[in-house]
Amino acid sequence: MDDGGMGSLLFDPDCPEERRLGEQISEGVFFDIDGVEVSVALNVDNLGALYELDVWKVTFEKTIQLPDDIREFKVTGPVR
Repeated sequence: MDDGGMGSLLFDPDCPEERRLGEQISEGVFFDIDGVEVSVALNVDNLGALYELDVWKVTFEKTIQLPDDIREFKVTGPVR
């Protein structure tokens, strides 16, 4: 996705036009190697299918490195 290099992913971008953002099903955070917090949200579309993985570095800068170890990622919101 065109997100300034933060790392967001759009699932199945060639889907029908009526597909749109539905709701967030989970969220979490990790810290980039420069120590800046990065927020991550998993969203589904209006039909309930995976829509996007929204990655947002709180300084709006490019994400330098995603975590190598899942233990570096902390779930902060509900998991549906």
